[in-house]
Amino acid sequence: MLSRLSVKNYALISDIEASFASGLNLLTGETGAGKSLLVNAIGLILGRRADSSVLLDAGKKCVVEAEFSHVPSWVLDEVRADFASAEVDLGDDSTVIVRREIVPGGKSRAFVNDTPVTLALLKTLAERMVDLHGQSEGIRLLEPRVQLDAIDRFAGCTEAAANFGRQWQALKALYAEIAQLRTQEAEAARQLDYFRHQLTELSEAQLEPGEDERIEQQLIRLEHTEQILLTLGRQVEVLSGDEAGLSASLRTLARELERLASLDARVAEPAQRIETARIELESISDTLRAFAEDTDLDPREQERIAERHDTYSRLKLKFAVRSAEELIALRDEFERNVASYAAAPERIAALDAQAKALESELAALALQLHEARSAAAAELQPRIAGLLAEVGLPSARVEIAVGLLSSPLGTLLVGGERVAPDVRGASAVQFLVSTNPGLPLGPLQQVASGGEVARVMLALKTALAEQLGLSALIFDEIDTGISGEVAMKVGRVLERLAQDRQLLVITHLPQIASRRGHHFFLFKQDHGGRTATQLTELANEARVIEIAKMLSSDPPGGSALDNARQLLAS
Repeated sequence: MLSRLSVKNYALISDIEASFASGLNLLTGETGAGKSLLVNAIGLILGRRADSSVLLDAGKKCVVEAEFSHVPSWVLDEVRADFASAEVDLGDDSTVIVRREIVPGGKSRAFVNDTPVTLALLKTLAERMVDLHGQSEGIRLLEPRVQLDAIDRFAGCTEAAANFGRQWQALKALYAEIAQLRTQEAEAARQLDYFRHQLTELSEAQLEPGEDERIEQQLIRLEHTEQILLTLGRQVEVLSGDEAGLSASLRTLARELERLASLDARVAEPAQRIETARIELESISDTLRAFAEDTDLDPREQERIAERHDTYSRLKLKFAVRSAEELIALRDEFERNVASYAAAPERIAALDAQAKALESELAALALQLHEARSAAAAELQPRIAGLLAEVGLPSARVEIAVGLLSSPLGTLLVGGERVAPDVRGASAVQFLVSTNPGLPLGPLQQVASGGEVARVMLALKTALAEQLGLSALIFDEIDTGISGEVAMKVGRVLERLAQDRQLLVITHLPQIASRRGHHFFLFKQDHGGRTATQLTELANEARVIEIAKMLSSDPPGGSALDNARQLLAS
């Protein structure tokens, strides 16, 4: 249950701290005192949208913190894996503290047990602990999606419906992939010959990485063979000619210095260096001679190299690339395309088989969901009708129509009918009511007034209380459009509903505010020239006076006070 709530710097609320008990908690106050603001603040810790415009002091952050105590172990067990994957430890305690912060500028942060969490993670936990019925909930009940959700909750097939949705999305993804492959297959029929031709041409070229550069160098060398041989011959002659070559001259010089070394030891070292230079020059000469011997004037080799060079030049120009590596990459791409296009029919056939199997599985699941919803609707109808009688609609008739989403073009065959499912299955749900004798059943949105819709919602929440498994229910003006004896009856239902769970009920009716429970009063007060909402718990005579004000005026008269005491006593 929601045992403690702290709200700071939210709209008209400067700083409110409240402790709520189990059972019925009633909140009253004048119009504009901030009752709905308090509900909206609670909505923040349940994961609802945050907005910086709610900051009372624009320079400070808003903090809403709620402590939930006696949280059932099954609630924590259901979400423990999700929290563990986000590296958040919920611990083994039955107390959970949730905090939401809105900083100036609009950014919000969420915390569970002082650990930062995502808003999605916060919602997975909060929606299992609290059900918040705001002033718009009666309108939402008119939506077919919300009506279907109510049936699923009662039938206990919410998870099955979610599983159907996941499987349905997977089937749609398969359909999209098959359609894309078929489009590619049609394109492939036009492109496959082209790709095969290009692949053949590139494959027959026997491309090698870097070969184009090597061919370029060889071709240049072959085209200048005579010049290379002439130059190499001349250099070899200069270096190692018999009489005029450098090697012979250095040999003569070295010998003369060696003879001189016997007379002057200082020239021994230069003589050795000259000999070393001579040996190096002879080595260079041998290398150049080998180059000359390796340089061939074979015209057939030159023709072969030229043809190879032409092949690379032609392919580069054709495919607008600059290197052999790029040509090889293109060849590999053409090879992949050919393989992919050739395998498309086989891939489509495999996906078709997979889709058929999934369709069969989904059809069976859709039928199970539909049967469970139909059975739940049949069981829920009399419960709601009985509860409506308790809240002042004794002649109300209720029918929950559960039909299939039939369509001749539907993708699934469910119960012998072709249906077009959505993410929730193949069922359509509509709440039909008649609130007055003699009137035909009709859609809730067409035949029920605002007050009647609110009572249908109360009856539905009461009927679903066990299936919801929630320890706390919050009602914001569930008493819209009612008064007098009907309000007394609604109050009795709320009081009975609070016997097994915590209820926070915001009301403007004395018949409800006087029910057995804890009474909190919201009011506005000026502090330092600024108006702020305050909250206090009423008891004894203070509560009598507040009920009397709701019955008459401020200050209340003696008869109003007597009436208030009678209401509280009853």
